[in-house]
Amino acid sequence: MVNRYIDLKQMAKVLNLEFESLRELNPMYRKDIVPGTPEKGYPVRMPVDIIPSFIAKSDTIYNHNRENLSPKAG
Repeated sequence: MVNRYIDLKQMAKVLNLEFESLRELNPMYRKDIVPGTPEKGYPVRMPVDIIPSFIAKSDTIYNHNRENLSPKAG
């Protein structure tokens, strides 16, 4: 579950995933944005072998290029 506002491009870049692959796994995010908040998490599909990396790098993912990709940054 993602509990912060994040752009799928941020995730793909930091996790070394093809953006289009991540996008295909998550068609419910039509604008490539996961609108997570601390009060409500949203599921994100990704390859199983990437999950440990996502957990370990979550702060890096959320902060990567945030000022350019996430309008709610700051």
